[in-house]
Amino acid sequence: VAGWMYGKLSIIALSSAEILIGLAVDYGLVICQEAKVTGHKVKALREASGRPVLFGAVTTAIVFSALNLGGFPGMAQLGTIVAVGLVAAAILMLVLYLPFVAKFGVDRAPAVGTGRLLPRSKAAWMITATLAAASFTVLFTKGLPGIDFDSKIMRPRNSQAMEAFDRIQKAFPGWNSQTMGLVVEAKSDGEMQARLAEAHRRIDAAQQAGLVAEVKLPDGWWPDEATQEKNRARISSMAEDRERLLKEADAAGFSEEGLALGRGVLEAMEKQAGTTGVVFPQLESAREVMRLFLNRDGNGGGYVLGSVTSGPGIEPAAKDYPAFSKLAGDGIWLSSWELFKPAISKLVDEDMTRMLLPMGILLVGMMILIFRRTADVLLALFAMVFSTLMLLAIMKITGLKWNFVNLMATPLLLGTGIDYAIHVTLTLRRTGGCFRELWNGTSKALLFCGASNVIGFGSLINSSSEALVSLGYVAVIGITLSMAVSIFLLPGWKTRRIP
Repeated sequence: VAGWMYGKLSIIALSSAEILIGLAVDYGLVICQEAKVTGHKVKALREASGRPVLFGAVTTAIVFSALNLGGFPGMAQLGTIVAVGLVAAAILMLVLYLPFVAKFGVDRAPAVGTGRLLPRSKAAWMITATLAAASFTVLFTKGLPGIDFDSKIMRPRNSQAMEAFDRIQKAFPGWNSQTMGLVVEAKSDGEMQARLAEAHRRIDAAQQAGLVAEVKLPDGWWPDEATQEKNRARISSMAEDRERLLKEADAAGFSEEGLALGRGVLEAMEKQAGTTGVVFPQLESAREVMRLFLNRDGNGGGYVLGSVTSGPGIEPAAKDYPAFSKLAGDGIWLSSWELFKPAISKLVDEDMTRMLLPMGILLVGMMILIFRRTADVLLALFAMVFSTLMLLAIMKITGLKWNFVNLMATPLLLGTGIDYAIHVTLTLRRTGGCFRELWNGTSKALLFCGASNVIGFGSLINSSSEALVSLGYVAVIGITLSMAVSIFLLPGWKTRRIP
């Protein structure tokens, strides 16, 4: 399906395989564990696990589908692939795997346990109040976790290559973080001259304001038809006097190589003098050198590449970003890894608003459709909010920050959180609030599911990339909290009298 829809997949979309495998295995674990309680009866097993698995898959699929509302193509691919894959996995598990488990997979030791590990109503609310108070205290005194969209999080850890690159940045100012690329783009020679003049005007204003310390813009290399026309008569005169100039150069002691070079230059000047319109170097060797700072196509359009170095104490990617952003626009652009942070931050803010609002509405709508009880919907939402509150507090204590990589864990955490809540709530409703059946069936299955996901994402902690390490930490903490709240606290919140 992914190949048919997209043809090519981004690196981010490839991570959908891990998510799909993990969640599909979760559905299988739930079916296996419930089979220990229901026995060989397919109908009983389908009643115990069918609705939770199907509703959990559909709800999680809706969460991931909302990623299509964002502006990142890779995230949209990830969302679509996971959404389609989850629904397909749930159907396969219920249609093919469930009958197989009912027939062959239940001849094992039956599930035992009294469910005493699950806190009852009063204890559950006391634990909740204590953890909520502690989390609020941490966030109130220390604030929310920071946001870090710096490109440095993509750096590998313990890398000799990165250490060498750091030394290069210190030795060559043009490579350091204070120097930004300046790109001027145009579709014709006339438009390029106008934009180069506008670039100088903006840069002069920035220099007067103390924002810019040094500018390099090779605007003189771009051909100017008016200037070439003005110089054509002088060039023609020099070309006509070619023999005399070469003779005097020979008398002055120039070598044969030098005379050959001079002869070639004068011949080119003669051709230019007899040419109308704009003249631009045609030799591939000359164009190759000029590509370092400009690129001009056959229609007169192209790019000029320069650089801008910010002044002392100036922070182009932080407090001075609004002022530097005025340098860009209308074919004039600033390019730098340092500017990646504010640029991506704006996109993420817009995407979060564009995705989370519809995602929240769809989630609430799905829970209303599934539970059809206001109390169950509110408790499921409270479980997600409570888990998020503790996640933020732990991130603040441990120094973890949000970045554009670990933000990818957000739909996964929302999906698993609501998935666990659906399983627990429907099991309690089916069993009449029996903690023993809940513990022996759904709770143990969700413990296995959560543990497998934690182990999978925990392996990222050993990665050489700081970004993947942060993703691993956030996913492990978030999944653990969602699992613990749904398994150990949600039953106590929901049930007052325990059979």
